Amino acid sequence: EVSEALKADDWLIELGIETFLIGSYGRNVSIKRVKDVDVFVRLAKATSSLRPGKILDHVTKILEKAFPGRVTRQHRSVMVNFDDDDLSVDVVIARPCVDHPDDHWQIPEKIEEDGRATWVETNPTKMGELTTAVNKQFLRSAEDPTSGVYVPMVKLIRQVRRSWVDDQPGGYYFEVLTYHAFQDLQPSETTTAGYLCVILREIADRLPDYV
Repeated sequence: EVSEALKADDWLIELGIETFLIGSYGRNVSIKRVKDVDVFVRLAKATSSLRPGKILDHVTKILEKAFPGRVTRQHRSVMVNFDDDDLSVDVVIARPCVDHPDDHWQIPEKIEEDGRATWVETNPTKMGELTTAVNKQFLRSAEDPTSGVYVPMVKLIRQVRRSWVDDQPGGYYFEVLTYHAFQDLQPSETTTAGYLCVILREIADRLPDYV
């Protein structure tokens, strides 16, 4: 519903709007009931002249018209509440990165000193692509292309972190560590427990250096 409301706007159409689900929900690595969903709104035709405050204000107006009384303008995004479903949707606006326009993006970032917003480089859709690729690469059964072990392993590592780490580093940090552990080790275990032991050991050995 949120994506449809945005895709109906003339200016956003002119800016080449594309919407993607990102975050743990979009990558299917959530370990608990999802209460917030991130929608990444890429404006593929936007130029470096697009200002974060102006586009966030515009998106806020669109969503307030579509969802009156449920919209909150935030520093880096616009949130829509769906109280009946105990759910919120965060709309994150992105323009092509000035330095890497072909494959990287920029999203609003608040500057604490004066309260103004600027742009910061990111690429959350790439993480989704990497997740899908690695899950197809590492299989419990070579005969079953749907038996990917990487996504279940990310969930287990996130659960371990949640049980043992009070606050930070957060779940995404450990997800990135899990990705690099798979890339560096190229494990070929025969059980989920085997994968968990190997990946957790690698993360534990490297974590002090990373921190």
